[in-house]
Amino acid sequence: MIVDQARAQRDIEIKKRENILLEKLQQQSKQENEIAYEVWRAIQCKDVIIENRTLRNEEYRRKKEDQTFLAQAKEEHLLQQIVAENQRDFEQKLFRQRELNIHQLSENRLNNFKTCSDVFNYIFEVAEVLLNFLCLFY
Repeated sequence: MIVDQARAQRDIEIKKRENILLEKLQQQSKQENEIAYEVWRAIQCKDVIIENRTLRNEEYRRKKEDQTFLAQAKEEHLLQQIVAENQRDFEQKLFRQRELNIHQLSENRLNNFKTCSDVFNYIFEVAEVLLNFLCLFY
């Protein structure tokens, strides 16, 4: 009976140790699962951070392209305005130059007319004097 009790006690202790060992194994398994979950979570967080950074960089690139496009469009618009303004200025100056040329031509014609008029008056005076002189002899 003592032997049976000793065997039973040993079996109970063996079972107890097996249970403790199983609990430790399960506890290690739980810890491994927790660690695996933490690793997975860290990887997911890292992936999210990388994706966010990529998206942010893409957004910055798009904004920069948009700003560059808008700046270029604005400069082209300003250039067109400057070209149009220069064209208007050129046309105004050309018109003014034509007016000045016409005025100068008019002045020249008027001066020529006065000169010719004076010349004709002198010719008529000379002709009149000559006619009077010739009338005296005939």
